[in-house]
Amino acid sequence: MNGGVTVRRMQRRRFVGFLLVSGTLIVVTVVFSGLLVSKFFKDQAVAHEAQHIAELILAEAREDLTPPVFELPPDPSRAPLFEHLLRGYPGIFRIKVYDRAARIVWSNEPRLIGMAFPDDEDLLDALAGKVTTNIGTPDKRENLYEKRTQYFSEVYVPITYPGSDTIVGAIEAYKDVTTVVHGIERVRRLIWIVTGGMGLVLFLGVAFVAWRAGANERRALRQLGAQNEEIREAHARLAAIVEGIADRILLIDHQRRIVWANTSSVDATGQSPPATGMLCFAAVGAGSQACEECPALRTFASGQIERG
Repeated sequence: MNGGVTVRRMQRRRFVGFLLVSGTLIVVTVVFSGLLVSKFFKDQAVAHEAQHIAELILAEAREDLTPPVFELPPDPSRAPLFEHLLRGYPGIFRIKVYDRAARIVWSNEPRLIGMAFPDDEDLLDALAGKVTTNIGTPDKRENLYEKRTQYFSEVYVPITYPGSDTIVGAIEAYKDVTTVVHGIERVRRLIWIVTGGMGLVLFLGVAFVAWRAGANERRALRQLGAQNEEIREAHARLAAIVEGIADRILLIDHQRRIVWANTSSVDATGQSPPATGMLCFAAVGAGSQACEECPALRTFASGQIERG
């Protein structure tokens, strides 16, 4: 009874441990998949449009602007050129034009003109020749006058001219993407709901399979226990039958030492049954000499019933 209770407790602990491990792995997989898919969706939703804006800005700058306009001090006559640049892109609410020293030479926010932001890594990448894009919030030092916008996309475009690899400056364009980000957040929540539901279904399926396997194991253990009980009963019956035989019965090994003897067996000293490990010929009173033509040895050699 205690053995059965112990086995059930062990099975229960194994089942709970399996569920914990499975649940942890499923949660990690769901979280990783959700983050990966949502990030991919967010990047793809903005990257294409940002790349398009960068190409248009570079084309317009090369057509309407000349290298001197990217230098301080600002010239009021340049304002119409930059304003035309701003009007050419629907949705863009801020433009900042930088010289090679990361100083703003023009912006549609006049208070920014003349300010420098040498710690802006995206700007430094642009001045090194790399177009950079990202979705941001107005929490950087350079976003002094963009606080009213919740989310915006930034596009940094290095400006070069045909026939020269020299970067004369960079243009940064801001576009309000608050509505887009909120849409992405809704899609992200949907992704989490779908992946979480799939994870829950998977977990329930794994738990059901584990429970069925445990039930089958318990059933097999019960059957094995019943079979063992039958074997013990049969062994007890056989032992009782053998013990009831009046003839001497000895069970010996290849070294002719007694492994078992029934109670009817008596050794040369009168002990009943003979001591386990005693040589059979000593037990039957032949002394220290083995029996001549020993039938036991012939049986070991032939594998057949031998008499003597």
